[in-house]
Amino acid sequence: MGNLGMKAKQLSIGRFKNRNGVVSFRVFGYLHGERVRRNFLTREEAAAEKAALEIRAHQVAAGYRTVLSTLSDAEAREAESVFSRLAGKPHPLSFYVDFALANYRPPETAKRLKAGVVEYLAAKKHELDQDQISPPQYGKIGWELKRLERRFNLYSAVDMFFFNCAAVESFHTSPCCRL
Repeated sequence: MGNLGMKAKQLSIGRFKNRNGVVSFRVFGYLHGERVRRNFLTREEAAAEKAALEIRAHQVAAGYRTVLSTLSDAEAREAESVFSRLAGKPHPLSFYVDFALANYRPPETAKRLKAGVVEYLAAKKHELDQDQISPPQYGKIGWELKRLERRFNLYSAVDMFFFNCAAVESFHTSPCCRL
């Protein structure tokens, strides 16, 4: 039954002369227990085939499968990422996609963090004027919002994100988001 217990030989490229006298290059060796022997006119073609066979061998060893798809490389990577995030979840991907498509609505208004903070402070100032909150509470809210702005101003990319008033309020009221 061959050398099943032995380590597989590496693929090699050799130069040889055909029966008709033409010099060719041959990729030869064993790949997953099967003999490989393919002829090419140039060394470059043989090297490309050898590289492709070695990549395929590594993919098979790692458990990858070749799948024909209309997805681009970026879309395929995103799909793999989504499926890995869904591991152990009770529903398939289509359930979550259908739910998001049926229920997601973009925010009615979007604004930069600074504008959201100003709007939120104005709403709290109105509550202070109506004696719904105390002056110390209003001061604490202002202090927390300054911390929020300082925290997110450290990251220049975050300045490009848009926040609505609800996002600022959820940061302020959620104890897990305290800095």
